[in-house]
Amino acid sequence: MEVFSAALYRRILQIPGIQIEGLDGVLEEIRSIKTPEEIHSLRCACNIACRAFDYLLDDIRIGVTEKELEAKLSYYMTVLGGDAKPNFNLLISGTRTSLLHGMPSAKSIQYGDLILMDFGIEYKGYTSDMTRVVVAGKATEEQKALYGTVNTMLDRCLENIRDGVKASDVCEASFRTIRGTKYEPHYYSSIGHGIGLFVHEIPFLRPTSTDMIRENQVMAVEPAIFIPGWGGIHLEDNILVTKDGCENLTSTEKRLIEL
Repeated sequence: MEVFSAALYRRILQIPGIQIEGLDGVLEEIRSIKTPEEIHSLRCACNIACRAFDYLLDDIRIGVTEKELEAKLSYYMTVLGGDAKPNFNLLISGTRTSLLHGMPSAKSIQYGDLILMDFGIEYKGYTSDMTRVVVAGKATEEQKALYGTVNTMLDRCLENIRDGVKASDVCEASFRTIRGTKYEPHYYSSIGHGIGLFVHEIPFLRPTSTDMIRENQVMAVEPAIFIPGWGGIHLEDNILVTKDGCENLTSTEKRLIEL
Protein backbone atom coordinates (compact mmCIF):
# COMPACT_ATOMS: atom_id res chain seq x y z
CA MET A 1 0.00 0.00 0.00
CA GLU A 2 1.50 3.35 -1.06
CA VAL A 3 -1.27 5.63 0.20
CA PHE A 4 -3.58 5.53 3.20
CA SER A 5 -5.52 8.13 5.16
CA ALA A 6 -4.17 10.22 8.03
CA ALA A 7 -6.90 8.74 10.23
CA LEU A 8 -5.69 5.19 9.53
CA TYR A 9 -2.09 6.29 10.17
CA ARG A 10 -3.01 7.64 13.60
CA ARG A 11 -4.92 4.47 14.48
CA ILE A 12 -1.96 2.28 13.53
CA LEU A 13 0.38 4.34 15.68
CA GLN A 14 -1.87 3.71 18.69
CA ILE A 15 -1.18 -0.02 18.52
CA PRO A 16 1.52 -0.92 21.10
CA GLY A 17 4.84 -1.96 19.61
CA ILE A 18 3.94 -1.02 16.03
CA GLN A 19 6.48 0.63 13.77
CA ILE A 20 5.86 1.77 10.21
CA GLU A 21 8.56 1.19 7.61
CA GLY A 22 8.45 2.03 3.93
CA LEU A 23 8.70 -0.79 1.40
CA ASP A 24 8.67 1.35 -1.70
CA GLY A 25 8.74 -0.71 -4.86
CA VAL A 26 8.67 -4.15 -3.21
CA LEU A 27 5.05 -4.99 -3.94
CA GLU A 28 5.25 -3.33 -7.35
CA GLU A 29 8.17 -5.57 -8.29
CA ILE A 30 6.27 -8.68 -7.20
CA ARG A 31 3.11 -7.60 -9.02
CA SER A 32 5.00 -6.87 -12.24
CA ILE A 33 5.27 -10.62 -12.93
CA LYS A 34 1.80 -11.74 -13.89
CA THR A 35 0.17 -15.08 -13.04
CA PRO A 36 -1.64 -17.09 -15.74
CA GLU A 37 -4.97 -15.83 -14.36
CA GLU A 38 -3.81 -12.22 -14.53
CA ILE A 39 -2.51 -12.70 -18.06
CA HIS A 40 -5.90 -14.11 -19.08
CA SER A 41 -7.69 -11.02 -17.71
CA LEU A 42 -5.24 -8.69 -19.45
CA ARG A 43 -5.67 -10.61 -22.70
CA CYS A 44 -9.46 -10.20 -22.41
CA ALA A 45 -9.12 -6.47 -21.72
CA CYS A 46 -6.96 -6.08 -24.83
CA ASN A 47 -9.40 -8.07 -26.93
CA ILE A 48 -12.34 -5.91 -25.80
CA ALA A 49 -10.48 -2.69 -26.67
CA CYS A 50 -9.51 -4.01 -30.11
CA ARG A 51 -13.08 -5.03 -30.92
CA ALA A 52 -14.39 -1.64 -29.77
CA PHE A 53 -11.89 0.12 -32.05
CA ASP A 54 -13.12 -1.92 -35.01
CA TYR A 55 -16.72 -0.94 -34.17
CA LEU A 56 -15.81 2.74 -33.89
CA LEU A 57 -14.34 2.89 -37.39
CA ASP A 58 -17.88 2.77 -38.81
CA ASP A 59 -18.82 5.86 -36.75
CA ILE A 60 -15.96 8.10 -37.87
CA ARG A 61 -17.15 10.60 -40.45
CA ILE A 62 -16.81 14.28 -41.32
CA GLY A 63 -18.69 16.48 -38.86
CA VAL A 64 -18.87 14.15 -35.85
CA THR A 65 -17.19 15.59 -32.75
CA GLU A 66 -14.31 14.22 -30.72
CA LYS A 67 -16.55 13.96 -27.66
CA GLU A 68 -19.17 11.96 -29.56
CA LEU A 69 -16.61 9.48 -30.80
CA GLU A 70 -14.95 9.11 -27.39
CA ALA A 71 -18.35 8.46 -25.78
CA LYS A 72 -19.14 5.76 -28.35
CA LEU A 73 -15.73 4.15 -27.87
CA SER A 74 -16.26 3.95 -24.11
CA TYR A 75 -19.77 2.60 -24.66
CA TYR A 76 -18.56 -0.14 -27.00
CA MET A 77 -15.88 -1.30 -24.56
CA THR A 78 -18.43 -1.53 -21.76
CA VAL A 79 -21.10 -3.43 -23.69
CA LEU A 80 -18.46 -5.81 -25.07
CA GLY A 81 -17.75 -7.00 -21.53
CA GLY A 82 -15.43 -4.48 -19.93
CA ASP A 83 -15.83 -3.29 -16.38
CA ALA A 84 -18.46 -0.58 -15.95
CA LYS A 85 -15.97 2.29 -15.63
CA PRO A 86 -13.77 2.75 -18.72
CA ASN A 87 -10.27 4.18 -18.43
CA PHE A 88 -9.44 7.84 -19.00
CA ASN A 89 -9.84 7.65 -22.78
CA LEU A 90 -8.48 10.26 -25.17
CA LEU A 91 -9.69 11.00 -28.69
CA ILE A 92 -8.34 14.07 -30.46
CA SER A 93 -8.01 15.17 -34.07
CA GLY A 94 -6.25 17.47 -36.50
CA THR A 95 -3.39 19.55 -35.13
CA ARG A 96 -4.60 18.67 -31.62
CA THR A 97 -2.99 15.24 -32.09
CA SER A 98 0.30 16.95 -31.19
CA LEU A 99 -0.96 17.18 -27.58
CA LEU A 100 0.44 14.45 -25.33
CA HIS A 101 -2.72 14.17 -23.23
CA GLY A 102 -5.27 16.24 -25.11
CA MET A 103 -8.85 16.07 -23.83
CA PRO A 104 -11.68 15.23 -26.27
CA SER A 105 -13.40 18.45 -27.27
CA ALA A 106 -16.38 19.70 -29.24
CA LYS A 107 -14.16 19.98 -32.34
CA SER A 108 -15.71 18.38 -35.41
CA ILE A 109 -13.74 15.96 -37.56
CA GLN A 110 -12.58 17.62 -40.78
CA TYR A 111 -11.47 16.04 -44.05
CA GLY A 112 -7.80 15.10 -43.86
CA ASP A 113 -7.64 15.12 -40.06
CA LEU A 114 -5.47 12.71 -38.17
CA ILE A 115 -7.58 11.10 -35.42
CA LEU A 116 -5.64 9.83 -32.41
CA MET A 117 -7.26 7.43 -29.93
CA ASP A 118 -5.48 6.49 -26.67
CA PHE A 119 -7.83 4.20 -24.78
CA GLY A 120 -8.41 1.06 -22.76
CA ILE A 121 -10.80 -0.82 -20.52
CA GLU A 122 -10.57 -2.92 -17.40
CA TYR A 123 -11.62 -6.56 -17.29
CA LYS A 124 -11.93 -8.00 -13.78
CA GLY A 125 -9.79 -5.10 -12.61
CA TYR A 126 -6.98 -5.55 -15.16
CA THR A 127 -6.48 -2.87 -17.75
CA SER A 128 -5.56 -2.52 -21.41
CA ASP A 129 -3.95 0.62 -22.86
CA MET A 130 -3.62 1.02 -26.63
CA THR A 131 -3.30 3.86 -29.13
CA ARG A 132 -4.22 4.04 -32.78
CA VAL A 133 -4.24 6.80 -35.41
CA VAL A 134 -6.47 6.95 -38.49
CA VAL A 135 -7.10 9.58 -41.18
CA ALA A 136 -10.47 11.06 -42.11
CA GLY A 137 -10.19 10.85 -45.90
CA LYS A 138 -7.00 10.40 -47.89
CA ALA A 139 -3.70 10.68 -46.07
CA THR A 140 -1.05 13.13 -47.24
CA GLU A 141 2.45 11.94 -48.07
CA GLU A 142 3.75 13.55 -44.87
CA GLN A 143 1.12 11.76 -42.78
CA LYS A 144 2.04 8.47 -44.42
CA ALA A 145 5.76 9.05 -43.88
CA LEU A 146 5.42 9.91 -40.20
CA TYR A 147 3.04 7.01 -39.56
CA GLY A 148 5.46 4.61 -41.21
CA THR A 149 8.34 5.96 -39.13
CA VAL A 150 6.51 5.52 -35.82
CA ASN A 151 5.30 2.08 -36.88
CA THR A 152 8.92 1.11 -37.55
CA MET A 153 9.90 2.46 -34.12
CA LEU A 154 7.26 0.22 -32.56
CA ASP A 155 8.52 -2.78 -34.53
CA ARG A 156 12.08 -2.14 -33.35
CA CYS A 157 10.88 -2.11 -29.74
CA LEU A 158 9.06 -5.41 -30.09
CA GLU A 159 12.05 -7.01 -31.82
CA ASN A 160 14.21 -6.22 -28.78
CA ILE A 161 11.84 -7.10 -25.94
CA ARG A 162 12.50 -10.38 -24.17
CA ASP A 163 13.33 -11.67 -20.71
CA GLY A 164 16.48 -10.11 -19.24
CA VAL A 165 16.75 -7.08 -21.53
CA LYS A 166 17.35 -3.59 -20.13
CA ALA A 167 14.42 -1.22 -20.59
CA SER A 168 16.85 1.50 -21.68
CA ASP A 169 18.15 -0.74 -24.49
CA VAL A 170 14.64 -1.04 -25.92
CA CYS A 171 14.41 2.76 -25.91
CA GLU A 172 17.70 3.02 -27.75
CA ALA A 173 16.51 0.58 -30.41
CA SER A 174 13.47 2.76 -31.00
CA PHE A 175 15.41 6.02 -31.04
CA ARG A 176 17.92 4.75 -33.62
CA THR A 177 15.09 4.83 -36.17
CA ILE A 178 14.94 8.64 -36.10
CA ARG A 179 18.39 9.68 -34.90
CA GLY A 180 19.66 12.44 -37.19
CA THR A 181 16.32 12.91 -38.96
CA LYS A 182 13.95 15.89 -38.92
CA TYR A 183 11.76 13.96 -36.47
CA GLU A 184 14.40 13.68 -33.74
CA PRO A 185 13.50 16.98 -31.98
CA HIS A 186 9.88 15.83 -31.68
CA TYR A 187 10.57 12.38 -30.26
CA TYR A 188 8.68 11.43 -27.09
CA SER A 189 11.25 9.50 -25.08
CA SER A 190 9.00 7.77 -22.52
CA ILE A 191 7.88 4.95 -24.77
CA GLY A 192 6.28 2.36 -22.53
CA HIS A 193 5.29 0.97 -19.17
CA GLY A 194 3.92 -2.10 -17.48
CA ILE A 195 0.17 -2.57 -17.16
CA GLY A 196 -1.93 -4.61 -14.75
CA LEU A 197 -4.20 -3.46 -11.95
CA PHE A 198 -3.01 0.06 -12.81
CA VAL A 199 -2.48 1.71 -16.18
CA HIS A 200 1.14 2.59 -15.31
CA GLU A 201 3.28 -0.01 -13.58
CA ILE A 202 6.91 -1.10 -13.69
CA PRO A 203 8.90 -1.61 -15.84
CA PHE A 204 9.15 1.81 -17.51
CA LEU A 205 10.67 2.20 -20.96
CA ARG A 206 12.71 5.40 -20.64
CA PRO A 207 16.28 6.25 -21.65
CA THR A 208 17.21 6.70 -17.97
CA SER A 209 15.35 3.62 -16.71
CA THR A 210 17.21 1.06 -14.63
CA ASP A 211 14.36 -1.47 -14.94
CA MET A 212 14.91 -4.93 -16.37
CA ILE A 213 12.29 -6.62 -18.52
CA ARG A 214 11.13 -9.99 -17.19
CA GLU A 215 9.17 -12.94 -18.53
CA ASN A 216 5.40 -12.70 -17.91
CA GLN A 217 5.36 -8.95 -17.54
CA VAL A 218 2.66 -7.27 -19.63
CA MET A 219 3.61 -3.93 -21.12
CA ALA A 220 2.22 -1.07 -23.16
CA VAL A 221 4.81 -0.06 -25.76
CA GLU A 222 4.08 3.36 -27.26
CA PRO A 223 6.58 5.31 -29.37
CA ALA A 224 5.34 8.69 -30.58
CA ILE A 225 6.34 11.82 -32.46
CA PHE A 226 4.46 15.04 -31.70
CA ILE A 227 4.98 18.06 -33.99
CA PRO A 228 3.45 21.27 -32.59
CA GLY A 229 1.06 22.98 -35.00
CA TRP A 230 1.02 19.96 -37.34
CA GLY A 231 -0.06 16.90 -35.37
CA GLY A 232 1.31 13.68 -34.04
CA ILE A 233 1.49 9.94 -34.53
CA HIS A 234 1.32 7.76 -31.43
CA LEU A 235 1.03 3.97 -31.70
CA GLU A 236 0.69 1.69 -28.69
CA ASP A 237 0.55 -2.09 -28.46
CA ASN A 238 0.10 -4.28 -25.39
CA ILE A 239 2.58 -7.13 -25.24
CA LEU A 240 3.32 -10.14 -23.07
CA VAL A 241 7.02 -10.68 -22.42
CA THR A 242 8.22 -14.23 -23.08
CA LYS A 243 11.59 -15.88 -22.48
CA ASP A 244 12.77 -15.40 -26.05
CA GLY A 245 10.64 -12.48 -27.23
CA CYS A 246 7.12 -11.21 -26.80
CA GLU A 247 3.52 -11.86 -27.81
CA ASN A 248 1.48 -8.94 -29.12
CA LEU A 249 -1.94 -8.86 -27.44
CA THR A 250 -3.14 -5.98 -29.64
CA SER A 251 -4.68 -7.46 -32.76
CA THR A 252 -6.02 -4.42 -34.60
CA GLU A 253 -4.81 -3.30 -38.03
CA LYS A 254 -1.27 -1.87 -38.09
CA ARG A 255 -1.40 -0.16 -41.49
CA LEU A 256 -2.58 3.44 -41.72
CA ILE A 257 -6.37 3.36 -42.07
CA GLU A 258 -7.97 5.96 -44.36
CA LEU A 259 -11.69 6.45 -43.78
